[in-house]
Amino acid sequence: MKILMEIDEEIFKLKNIIHELNVKNIKLHKQLYSLYVEADSQQSKIEALESSNEDLSSENNSSESIKLSDENEMSNENTYAALKKEILTLQLETSELEAEIERLRTTLFVKLGIHEIIGSRYLVICSSRLFEMLSWPFEDHQREVIHESPD
Repeated sequence: MKILMEIDEEIFKLKNIIHELNVKNIKLHKQLYSLYVEADSQQSKIEALESSNEDLSSENNSSESIKLSDENEMSNENTYAALKKEILTLQLETSELEAEIERLRTTLFVKLGIHEIIGSRYLVICSSRLFEMLSWPFEDHQREVIHESPD
């Protein structure tokens, strides 16, 4: 019975760890989503600046305004590249976290299986002992009846 309680305690701990990891995973997915939104916004800014550069080039405006536009575009491209790098890092962290969750779930299922096996063996042992306890008086009574029967 003590073994069952220890396994129950381990299972409870594993379930808590899995829950915490799932919460962390959800937070990472939310972060990823917001980064994707921000990256899309940066991409739109880059495209708008590129379009603006093309317009400025075709109009042959001053080189200073073209230079400022180029600097803005470079700044946005750098921001976009940094966002993409952060997205990749979070994706890697998320996949590692999901692998850890899966490993813990497997461990949990193994522990649950062991718990059930030990629990069923314990139940079988208890049942057989109970059966023995209940059948002894009956067997003794049968022996008495058999010995008393006239031949």
